[in-house]
Amino acid sequence: MQAELFFDAKATLGEGPAWDEKTQTLYWVDILSKRIYAGAELLAELDDFIGCLAPRKNGNLILALRGYEGRASFVDFDLGTPQQTVLASLSDLPQTASTTASVILPVASSPGRWT
Repeated sequence: MQAELFFDAKATLGEGPAWDEKTQTLYWVDILSKRIYAGAELLAELDDFIGCLAPRKNGNLILALRGYEGRASFVDFDLGTPQQTVLASLSDLPQTASTTASVILPVASSPGRWT
């Protein structure tokens, strides 16, 4: 099988693909550009670095964010508005990537869906 380019996003650091079975959407992030994508469509550009994301049962996304001042948080991201609601905030963490959120917060109620 030969690999083919699906979308040339020219991402700085494209990471964290998450498939939403309900909407048949592939979400992913460009961590260093602070962008969220749905397939080839740019959904949002945020102020904080996005380490990872996952679809939620309510149709929103849960994001692991890290700000310049070392603040890390998990937020509910409303795809319709796009409003962010802080679910948990962490401070004084070592300077590691937020992709460790999949280890820190494994709250999956069913495969591929976070509550």
